[in-house]
Amino acid sequence: MFNWNDIRVFLAVAEEGSTLAAARLGGLNQTTGARRMYALEHARDLRLFDRDTRGYELTAQGLVLLEAARDMRNSAASVMTSAEQLTRDDQGLIRFAGNAEAMQRFGGGLVSSFRERNADIAFELMLDVAWNKDQPPLESGKADLALRPMDDISGDALLARKLARFPLGIYCSQSYHQKYTAPKTQKETYEQKILV
Repeated sequence: MFNWNDIRVFLAVAEEGSTLAAARLGGLNQTTGARRMYALEHARDLRLFDRDTRGYELTAQGLVLLEAARDMRNSAASVMTSAEQLTRDDQGLIRFAGNAEAMQRFGGGLVSSFRERNADIAFELMLDVAWNKDQPPLESGKADLALRPMDDISGDALLARKLARFPLGIYCSQSYHQKYTAPKTQKETYEQKILV
């Protein structure tokens, strides 16, 4: 039987290419990561990595185990999501995420309308200080509902509804205008290194 903690370290080393990078992700030291990989290989009489000065390279055996380990990670995430959902269902709690502006503009009204019909349901509001597309998706179980500033939202278990369109403007200071002239398009802002 595999130890899930060893599999997590294996995945991190396989995907990052070194025990140092994996250690940073997993919150353990590099020596422990290397020791776990050595123990995993020897316990199963496998050779999962070729090691050299550049890092860890997966062997053929490692590539086969990688796919199974990814499936194991997905299954573990699914179990955690289900467990968290069961806890929230029992508590009558809905976790609702969004940035401050979206929550102020839409969230409050949505919560109020829902609570009028479902007084026994509580909401936990989570403000995203700086939202980006790399934040955990709803499928991760961190939130049940989310307000996201995106045109394209996808996911096997997601339902999305567009609430509004927001026109954006490009502004600059007078000093910037004197130095570069006013940008007319978003592309110009990138070319002039305003937005990075």
